[in-house]
Amino acid sequence: MAAEHSTEETPIKDATVDIDLPSTAAPSRKSGLTHSLTIKLDDKNFLLWSQQVNGVITAHNLHRFVVNPQIPLQFASVTDRLDGKNSEEYQKWLFKDQTLFTWLLSTMSDSVLPRVLSCKHAHEVWDKIHRYFNSVLKSRARQLISELKNTKKLSRSVNEYLLRIKSIVNSLVAVGDTVSEQEQVDAILEGLPEEFNPFVMMVYSRFETPTVEDVEALLLLQEVQFDKFRQELANPSVSANVAHKETKVNNSEMDAEDQESGTEHYNVTASRGRKARQRKRQRARQGSICAKHRQSSMSNLWEIKP
Repeated sequence: MAAEHSTEETPIKDATVDIDLPSTAAPSRKSGLTHSLTIKLDDKNFLLWSQQVNGVITAHNLHRFVVNPQIPLQFASVTDRLDGKNSEEYQKWLFKDQTLFTWLLSTMSDSVLPRVLSCKHAHEVWDKIHRYFNSVLKSRARQLISELKNTKKLSRSVNEYLLRIKSIVNSLVAVGDTVSEQEQVDAILEGLPEEFNPFVMMVYSRFETPTVEDVEALLLLQEVQFDKFRQELANPSVSANVAHKETKVNNSEMDAEDQESGTEHYNVTASRGRKARQRKRQRARQGSICAKHRQSSMSNLWEIKP
């Protein structure tokens, strides 16, 4: 009897043997989505993620499941509804939809997954992700545009200033916005201090459509000339030589005026007025040294061919 009983028992098989589940370490071959992305979606790489995901979806002709999806009727008849029997067309659509749904979730980082926790279908995930990140990108773009317009050179070197402008422009490109070359040139020139006003006027008058490369090259050259002039002023011998030349010129002019006056009689008030005017002219000549040097710098820049 014991032998007969043992032959009637149905052997229990390991459940993992009969159920064919795809490995979590690799995509399911049955779904057809065998592509793996090089990144997972997080708060900083939406555009890169979108580029890769769109490529996979296009390759498998699956856009109809995420953009304006055409969902078949779930039940073919009232009887099927009561029986809970899905139509064949809906069942096919559901299989592909859930395959895509699962794959999309696998491309997201843990920080993003909570945002799609309530989604049940691929198009819901797609819509929610795009609405959220498009809003974030627009806000970020407005912030960067404002920053670009308000960036000033201040105490930065020209090279540091240009790198800062370039960094903001690159950030705008990264969030899907574009900055034209003219807008970048305007941002560079508008952030310069007053001492660069002659340079700005020269650029706008010389170039009909100045390129970023032209402006950067000339601006770096202008900084070199400014630094050279400051070094000359800091040199005591040069400063003394300039002052000596200015004194000789002033004395010559004073002597010439005295000779021209001849034997004319001037009262004390007129004499004092003449001396005051002479002192004013002397101060004006000394103050014009920097202006003359800047004018010379501009002339040098004009001689450079674009």
